Amino acid sequence: MRWTSRHTLFALQILISTTFVYLLLRRTDVAAIAAHVASANFALLALSLVTKLAGMLLMALRLERVSRSSARLDFSRAFRAQSIAFVGNNLLPLRLGEALKIGFMTRSGSASATACIGFAALERILDSVFLVLFIAAGLLLFPRVVPGSSALALFCAIAVSGLVVLFLAARFPDRLARLVAAVSRPLGERMATRLVEHAAQFARGVSALASLRVFATLVALTAGYWISSALSVYIWLHACGIEVPWYAAIVVLVFVSLATVIPAAPGFVGTYHYFAVLALGLFDVESAAATSFSIVGHAVAFVPFTLLLSPLVARDILALLGAGLARPPRAADRGANDGPDADHAGATADARVPLI
Repeated sequence: MRWTSRHTLFALQILISTTFVYLLLRRTDVAAIAAHVASANFALLALSLVTKLAGMLLMALRLERVSRSSARLDFSRAFRAQSIAFVGNNLLPLRLGEALKIGFMTRSGSASATACIGFAALERILDSVFLVLFIAAGLLLFPRVVPGSSALALFCAIAVSGLVVLFLAARFPDRLARLVAAVSRPLGERMATRLVEHAAQFARGVSALASLRVFATLVALTAGYWISSALSVYIWLHACGIEVPWYAAIVVLVFVSLATVIPAAPGFVGTYHYFAVLALGLFDVESAAATSFSIVGHAVAFVPFTLLLSPLVARDILALLGAGLARPPRAADRGANDGPDADHAGATADARVPLI
């Protein structure tokens, strides 16, 4: 088999995950970790599946609302799209779940691929802004626990800037089109026309930000998702017998969320665990106990729903992979909105790169 850049990237991800696993276990007693895992309260862990499910349902509701002005995904298809992303990211390399999700939305709704990329970008930016709020709260309220760093400052600046850019694109789509036309004019009329069309479709994808009422709804749904996620972490901590202040759950959630930015093996193996232990180290949690928590929390967060949802979305994932992830369907299947992507089968190639 010919070695490609994708194979190189996947090999790099495996190397990164292996490195983080080594760093995690090199000074930790494996037998002590196993004893901590065995002593976990599995009844409490089962309860956390309820909060995890609540978070997934809220994510589906948010996607349904984001897409209402363009793709008009109903709740069932929105939940299916989120499930495809979840399973794909956990089982496939290169965070392909995100690209598969965009491909599914392109095929299922009336919006172009570029507009669906806009949906995904808006979701990721909303999540990033909530992470910024958590980080800011931690720095202000618990400065001795949550240390500041240039990396955190850079992440916050990028997240806030991203929201501003998406808001301006949604609020002033005509000005965006004129700006793209002016910048792309040296590339030739044909290329400039295509870029302007894609800019218009992207603005349509983030158009939910143009309505204050819709934006408030998206913020509420995003807040609900992050609260349910924090509750899940809080339950895991108690199930593992780790006594820490209540806000430790939020700190751990922020750290493991930031860990997903690092390219790693499917399911964020290694990076998730290392950053969870790093977060608990701020509260002086013993290494073996913190490592057992990372193993238990990761397993509960990913394994049950991956097993439950895989049969539901397996055919969709295989069909999308076989079709090149997001090849646009026939015009007859897409309705009146062919958009510029009807002529460009590779319009979602950039979606293969994680948005966050």
